[in-house]
Amino acid sequence: MFSSEFDVFKFCFQEYKTQEKQEIKDEILIKRTDNLPFQKSKSVEAIGYEHTYSVFYIQFKNGNTRGYYNVPLTLWQRFLNRSGSLEKLYAQCVKGEFRGGTVDNLVNNREENLNGDY
Repeated sequence: MFSSEFDVFKFCFQEYKTQEKQEIKDEILIKRTDNLPFQKSKSVEAIGYEHTYSVFYIQFKNGNTRGYYNVPLTLWQRFLNRSGSLEKLYAQCVKGEFRGGTVDNLVNNREENLNGDY
């Protein structure tokens, strides 16, 4: 059915294309938390996933962004379909479980956009 991992990746996100605007930066699929069906996040601005190297990204509203390596696509799907706390899923399943570090921001924070700072 699928000829490559990228075909699987595209299929997993096909249903979201009609529901919301997607952002793609350097092959990273980015989802702002206010566009996803879970509880509004108090501390997370956006999440992202880069399928080639299985990198999960999380950008916090305070401006810190972290990337975690070798995160399975199935865990990314859990983030997209989460109905509860995004922070709780992150703390339980990613933080401390995968190797990662600080990376460049995925998106401009909402506060930066409002103030005109880029």
